[in-house]
Amino acid sequence: MQGTFRKEIHGNELYLFNGKGELIFKRWLNQNRSVVFDVMTYDKHTLVSITEETLKQQEDDKHNSSSVN
Repeated sequence: MQGTFRKEIHGNELYLFNGKGELIFKRWLNQNRSVVFDVMTYDKHTLVSITEETLKQQEDDKHNSSSVN
């Protein structure tokens, strides 16, 4: 990988910015979760912000789908 990158750590979160100052990667250090922001790989999840509410919804969905089977 070439280019200029800036890394910032705020509490439990690591942020990686490109040379233009755009957020390209975020990782939660105490969890096994990260998000890549890249204009070349847009899909339905690219612009979704991970919050406590979305994490709870994912767990509920996982629980509901496993109880159906």
